[in-house]
Amino acid sequence: MAYGFSITSHNGSVYIYYTELKPNGTAFIRGLVFNGTSAVNAPLPVFNDLGEGSPLLVKLSNGSLMMVWGGVPMGHYNLSNLTILLQASVLHGNTWGPVLI
Repeated sequence: MAYGFSITSHNGSVYIYYTELKPNGTAFIRGLVFNGTSAVNAPLPVFNDLGEGSPLLVKLSNGSLMMVWGGVPMGHYNLSNLTILLQASVLHGNTWGPVLI
């Protein structure tokens, strides 16, 4: 099951990142890269042991690809004590750079 996704073309390929919800309720970002009709698993940033979701792919003015997402520290939350950390990373070649908080 997936909730929230983002899609963009970059360097001749199509990148799709989406939120996958595990049976225990934890959210993770996953992705695919398409080159024509061939698909491979997309590279992922290092997410710092957080639940993550709602990826947004952004093309920067210099042509780089950046992903922005919401990170949630692991634990039990309700709407009165939920913490969401906005995080980002920039793709360098086929590797995501350090997470920017």
